[in-house]
Amino acid sequence: MKKILLLFIVNTIAVLGQVQLKYLPGKTREEKGVREWLLESRVLDEAVDLINREIHMEERLHVIVGEGEFVHYDPQTREVKLPYNFPIEVRERFAGEYEEDWELYAGDALEHTLYHETGHALVDLLNIPVLGKEEDAVDDFGIIMLILTRKDGDDRAISAAELFFMEGEEIEEFTDEDLMDEHSLDDQRGFRSLCLVYGSDPEKYEDIAKDLEMDEDRRLMCEETFERQTLNWLTLLRPHLKAGVLRDTLEEFQETE
Repeated sequence: MKKILLLFIVNTIAVLGQVQLKYLPGKTREEKGVREWLLESRVLDEAVDLINREIHMEERLHVIVGEGEFVHYDPQTREVKLPYNFPIEVRERFAGEYEEDWELYAGDALEHTLYHETGHALVDLLNIPVLGKEEDAVDDFGIIMLILTRKDGDDRAISAAELFFMEGEEIEEFTDEDLMDEHSLDDQRGFRSLCLVYGSDPEKYEDIAKDLEMDEDRRLMCEETFERQTLNWLTLLRPHLKAGVLRDTLEEFQETE
């Protein structure tokens, strides 16, 4: 009874803001299992709560877990749809790479995915202009959200980068369709994510620079990219930022200019 009540409270908390989170019933044993894990871990609930604390939206955004065939934001219904097959797949990938803490890493990557899709929603609902690929821009938004709003956000961002690399390992040969896709290649997305992590704290993440064999120009570029993309996103979101970490970060950036 206590467990059922706890899960009910968790869902109630997630729908108090403009971003509302709903879990549909699982249809298979696997879906029911991953649904229970999502509810108990609060991976998505905490991310939704954080978005509601930091960003104000006049229009309501629904996050529907267990709907659709693939993860996406639907501008027609103003819904982020996240089918259960995606967290099932993410958990399997990390379980295959790690003996311990793989559920934490899987949760980190899912959190980034939710921020990524929320980025698409913000572009749509708040009429945010995007120069270049929108997919790259919202990838950056997701990484920046992790780094700025979580004490261990940079480590969470590394988990998100790992997922990109895992997905990239499955591609044996690139097709014209891959090269024309609105997304950058998986490995490119992974490297850019690590670039942002390094750029956020070069001293702490010197190992990333060494592992990726970054020369001095590349290191400087990553620092500049993190600062530029953070300032760009926060400036565009400024009219919609509540008192919180994101607004404080924007003010700090402006003071140092």
